[in-house]
Amino acid sequence: MARHLLLGAAAFLASHVSADRQGDPAFSVASQLEKLSSTTSGRFIIELSESGAGGKFRKRDGTIDTDDIVASVEAATGASAEPALTFDSGIFQGLSLKLATGNETESTALIEAIPGVARAWPAAIYTVPATVRGEAELRDDGLPLWTPHDMTGVAKAHADGNFGQGVTVAIVDTGIDYNHPALGGGFGPGFKVSGGYDFVGDDYNPELGTEPVPSDDPPMDCDGHGTHVAGTVASAHEFNLGVAPNATLRAYRVFGCFGGSAEDVIIAGLLRAYEEGADVISASLGSVQGFPYTPSSIVVSRLQAAGVFMSVAAGNSGLDGGPFFTSDLANGFDVTSVGSVANGKIVAYVAKARVSDGTTRDIMYIPGEGHDWPLEGVVGSHFYEDTTGMEVCDYTKKHPRVLQDRVALLRRGDCDWITMDMMLSTRVTWAFFYNQEGAPLEEPFRDVWPESARGIGAISYEDGMWLLEQHEKGLEITYEFFNEGRAVSIPGGITRAGAADYFSSWGPTLDARIKPEICAPGSDILSTWPGGGFQVLSGTSMATPYISGIAALFFSSRGGRAAIGPGAAQLARERIVASGSPVTGDVLALLPMEKAPVTKQGAGLVDATKVLYYTTTVVPPLIHLNDTDNFAASHSIEIHNGGSSEVVYTVWHDPGTMAITKQNPTAWVAPFPDDVIGEGTTAEVKLSASNFTVAAGKSYTLTAEFTEPSGIDSMRLPVYGGQIVISGSNAESIRVTYQGIQGSLFGADMWEMERGVPLFFRERIIGVGNQAMEDGDRYPLTAAGQRGGPIVYYITHWATEELSLDYVAPDWQPSDWVYPPVAGENKWFGSLKATDRSYPMHFHIRLPGASEANIVGTYGDGRAIAEGEYRILARTLRNYGNPSNLDHWQWKVSPRIEVYTPESEPEPTTTSTSAPPTSTPTLGPAPPIATCGESIPVILTARIGLTDQILPLVGFSEFLGVDTTGAQPPLEFALTSDGYLRARSPQNPHVDLYAAAASIPDSLIYLYPENRITGTWTRVNFESKCSGSKLSLSSGPKSKLYVCDLEFEQEMPFRFTDVVPEGCDRVSLLSEELPLEC
Repeated sequence: MARHLLLGAAAFLASHVSADRQGDPAFSVASQLEKLSSTTSGRFIIELSESGAGGKFRKRDGTIDTDDIVASVEAATGASAEPALTFDSGIFQGLSLKLATGNETESTALIEAIPGVARAWPAAIYTVPATVRGEAELRDDGLPLWTPHDMTGVAKAHADGNFGQGVTVAIVDTGIDYNHPALGGGFGPGFKVSGGYDFVGDDYNPELGTEPVPSDDPPMDCDGHGTHVAGTVASAHEFNLGVAPNATLRAYRVFGCFGGSAEDVIIAGLLRAYEEGADVISASLGSVQGFPYTPSSIVVSRLQAAGVFMSVAAGNSGLDGGPFFTSDLANGFDVTSVGSVANGKIVAYVAKARVSDGTTRDIMYIPGEGHDWPLEGVVGSHFYEDTTGMEVCDYTKKHPRVLQDRVALLRRGDCDWITMDMMLSTRVTWAFFYNQEGAPLEEPFRDVWPESARGIGAISYEDGMWLLEQHEKGLEITYEFFNEGRAVSIPGGITRAGAADYFSSWGPTLDARIKPEICAPGSDILSTWPGGGFQVLSGTSMATPYISGIAALFFSSRGGRAAIGPGAAQLARERIVASGSPVTGDVLALLPMEKAPVTKQGAGLVDATKVLYYTTTVVPPLIHLNDTDNFAASHSIEIHNGGSSEVVYTVWHDPGTMAITKQNPTAWVAPFPDDVIGEGTTAEVKLSASNFTVAAGKSYTLTAEFTEPSGIDSMRLPVYGGQIVISGSNAESIRVTYQGIQGSLFGADMWEMERGVPLFFRERIIGVGNQAMEDGDRYPLTAAGQRGGPIVYYITHWATEELSLDYVAPDWQPSDWVYPPVAGENKWFGSLKATDRSYPMHFHIRLPGASEANIVGTYGDGRAIAEGEYRILARTLRNYGNPSNLDHWQWKVSPRIEVYTPESEPEPTTTSTSAPPTSTPTLGPAPPIATCGESIPVILTARIGLTDQILPLVGFSEFLGVDTTGAQPPLEFALTSDGYLRARSPQNPHVDLYAAAASIPDSLIYLYPENRITGTWTRVNFESKCSGSKLSLSSGPKSKLYVCDLEFEQEMPFRFTDVVPEGCDRVSLLSEELPLEC
């Protein structure tokens, strides 16, 4: 079935960043991700200080004086403001407002300077996209029940009569279908969904500019996500039992039917859940900003400290986000961040096959639609003439149409499910694919279109052979789908039971803390769906309510949260995290049978039996060793024996698997990191004791001394981890999980400055790319959305709290830096605006591709830019950086430029500093290619690795490479008499381009005009080998071309090095018309 990975912005990443972009990102533009990372709602969130909340901004009636705050903000910023939401909770006091400003940094600083204001932030946008189809009715038929509860210990709690009674769980999400029979069939006191609030209404979508419309009507779910989450916590259906089916639910709707939600709305939902008595808050939502200092992260941290258990999804960016990419909401302090593991049980449904001789057989099928097939009565079958030999992977083959009321039988081919699905389009309505012999069953993965089959289902090889055998006997077969919706369990799936899920996001946090902290079943989860049905979904959104349910079971087992006392939430978190057992790597891991790295799984799979019944507890359950700069070597662990008799404990170190953040020291963060084991990849741990005795009701303090591993280059930022196992004579075993980072997070570069990034350019010329900015260049002050101004190119290899492009005076010096900068002071004039974004950008995520800012004629705050001379200051703040210290930024200034209004531009002359530099005239026909003695025309192609794949050479942006899509026209080449390769683009044949490489060990091949090959760039020398068709090339020690991940259709630039990295393919350049020596 289609895997719906549901977690807001993280889900956006998982579904929109394809694995075919895992090569060098220098050539790709990640505009969608950048817009996501920098998208704010146009609102600001303000927290009042104690004096502000207690007196200055408090009315006589005790309410917050929003009018006074708005007036103060308008006076401080000079911008118009409008109040939005008020926060008057012991957790957070303040408000949000809409502010008409374009400079978030300056406005934030001005607001924070108002007496009575503690802090201010631009409000981010959170998203939870969820669009799935189908419903089903569950009923008893005696077949094996689908449930994940056996693998987590929840089944034992249920057997002992603990169903979470007396505990309230708040679902902050898209609302709940409270009319669903499994969720109580009503809303209000006395119902399972006892209350809540709708903060937004159906039409709210901040990305489209629609405003929230709060309503006193019950928070009905029109999306499905919140209903699914609610069912995982507390479904009371006999055959789809939630973790805590007797718990009370409250629904806080913070999303409309489509789109995202502003951060202030999320905060309002969280605070109201707290104020209305929630014991547990489940939040399957988040943003990929990644920092724990956002207002929503601060709120969830405070809620946890106030005694409410916070369960928050870690995110679904595991496929391509790489390490350090968990959700910022889950990154809150002491908030339980939840990752996902596979439950190993596929949800299937049953069709009874009836043969004309009276024989019957139950056929269990796995639908690709996530729900049972809505077929009633007797349904016919269809068999092709050669079912076992027919082509099922070539959708151009036109097989006969099958009647709509029949189910066709086909074999499972060697291609992917989408290809087989396409083969059925317009020709088959329902189809069973029987599995290959000996292969594990898997869910069909579908991309459904109007002309697609309505249903495709996977069945076992044995069932397929039995059906074929009956057909070959000449017997008639019909199906009865009277068991529709009765979910049954089939072992299998692409991931082993209990293994980490590939989509679950990688930690740690940007301040080196362990996230995720614990895992729960999250893939292929069957739960409630609006309209009374049930649906299968996957994601950390599904694992998060599972942990919420276990927290509810724990509170219930102790007589309720209040009976435990103020530390109830922290105690629940400590017991849940310490219960974890390590799981194996996901299906895509290099070492799938080894333990998944701690940065992927945290403490591992939760065990409710340990949470509820164990008398041994440990504090802390997590040890954060930090990075090398801030390494904390010594840690104390307190083991408490809460039992009635003494216990002898044995402790030992269980090392884990290391995850390598970077593919090489100068590379970008790996979208899917390598995992390694062996010497030099684990920490050394010296324990103060290996065994000890603890009396009943007493505690023992164990000391652990850690030494960092040293087997991997620290510039690659390896993340290591493991566990301290504490095993008692009372048959109880719990674990303390640790993690550290070898290397410096402060030293992690956002920009590859050794490669000249960021780069300052003139306007783009087709076929040539961007031309380097030169001192004295003149640019028009273009209107918003228009190109023609300066261009700044950069790649963000690491997340940053602030990234900006500013205009400064031509004589600006580092000593002029003051933070926050103020327009007109210290030679700083303002942050700039590009065609698609405004600067500065806060909490900017790491991006998998390049960004190109086309500067326009206004500042980011809307002010007009005056004519005159400037330089562009590009700056990005380092991890742990102090913004007042310029040394804590990566920064670069451009050449001196002049900007002018188009009306003041003088008449053109015969020369112009802004004309594109070329080695030939730019007007008139292209000169003929010279014959032997000057340059010799050649036709060049590339062979990838040892294959027969031959591809033409193309140029895109300013790089040399291949294009497997065939969309780019090939370049025209010639070998010059001095051994250099000259290229011309069909789009711009007047400009001679030459291959150049940067001086770093691993470089792209650039296509530059001759006068641009200076400084850190040198020409690449190509030599003709007359004995064969290959060309050799060199630039210093570099002599080998290579590409990586070329199995996808894409543009791929060549990289140039002396040693081809493992897993990549060397490229050979071939000449079809190799010239003889002159």
